[in-house]
Amino acid sequence: MFITAYDEHAVPAFEEGAVDFLLKPLSVERLRRTVARLRARIGEAPAVLEPLLAGLREALERPRTQRWISVLEGRELRFITTEEILFFRSDHKYTAAVTREREHLVSRLLKQPVEELDADAFWRVHRSDVVNLRAILSVRQSAGGAMEIVLRQHPDRIPVSQPYAHRFRHM
Repeated sequence: MFITAYDEHAVPAFEEGAVDFLLKPLSVERLRRTVARLRARIGEAPAVLEPLLAGLREALERPRTQRWISVLEGRELRFITTEEILFFRSDHKYTAAVTREREHLVSRLLKQPVEELDADAFWRVHRSDVVNLRAILSVRQSAGGAMEIVLRQHPDRIPVSQPYAHRFRHM
């Protein structure tokens, strides 16, 4: 089994006898299917392979939180840490990861990067917005009850939609 972020290694991997080729970022479901494929090939795993399978089981059960996000800048792929991200904003098929300095294009739907983030640090507050809790200065509520998030280091205001307003009801 080969795991890499570079698809150009696929052909050489299969030339070396790979059972499967996984591209990063990995999805848990895809890794499970690969492990099942390996088990089917191995049959009853010899004792030598048991520690490897135990390690894979442990990795599958461990909660994953992403510490960096890959973003597109022109023709370059850059990496920014999740601590730098103030919020994510979705616009159709693209997602913007917004930092203090600028917006970075993430070429995945909002759902994909958010599933890999620390749920205690990033909250979905709108179908189009996920905010880093460390970036929040305050939450304002209008006379009509609508809420918006005021950020510490960015002029944008993030709307809080009704399904997510319960998170801020301590007001």
